[in-house]
Amino acid sequence: MKTIAILAPMQEELDALLKLLPPAEAGRLGLLDVLETEYAGSRLVLARSGVGKVNTAMSAAVLLSHLKVDEVVNVGSAGGMRAGQRILDLVVPDEVLAVDVDVTPLGFAFGQMLGEPEVYHTDDRLRARFARALEGWADHPPVHHGAVGTGDSFVYRPDQLATIAERFGADRVACVEMEGAALAQVCRRFSVPLLIVRSLSDVPAAGEGNHIDFPVFLERAAHNAAKLVLAMLEAGQGEAG
Repeated sequence: MKTIAILAPMQEELDALLKLLPPAEAGRLGLLDVLETEYAGSRLVLARSGVGKVNTAMSAAVLLSHLKVDEVVNVGSAGGMRAGQRILDLVVPDEVLAVDVDVTPLGFAFGQMLGEPEVYHTDDRLRARFARALEGWADHPPVHHGAVGTGDSFVYRPDQLATIAERFGADRVACVEMEGAALAQVCRRFSVPLLIVRSLSDVPAAGEGNHIDFPVFLERAAHNAAKLVLAMLEAGQGEAG
């Protein structure tokens, strides 16, 4: 049986998954609390990674050090970076960038840490499986592709948007959050394929939502992302691990 780890930054995002899954058994791996259940022929290990790059990297490293995991799925909310986006749209990125990393004086690209690639990538096969899952949801929210940008700041100000666009291109970054690049770096080290699914809880680029509106849309955003992740698991039922 394939083992799939699902990590969500916040408890609200984890709860959205748990509401749709069979009852899960609580456990502990090192310092990390986990919940285990089975769904669509796979063993699921779910955990709240915590918000931010350090929490995420620590949680992912603990999990992957203790378990043989076949796939990692990161689900949660994000802020939209494109003017045509709307709250509750989905982003399934193929690229993962650290938008707040700058060691360019040493000859590296924006977003590139010493010893690391310029960009991380999510898994082609998992994205294809997610696309199959979308076919079964006729009225699913719009899905955007491109890069997810990770940084330890909540992006909402025009100057923040302008800096990201200047460094990485006007339309390259589809959404911003605080965990993806850290998780991608850990998964790369452990050679585990990664999928990221983000539902937009605010779209600062279009003037939709801000730090005041964020809690209002978080629950709905988390539910949409969770629903499609589980549909993706069903679409992959029977695939070899």
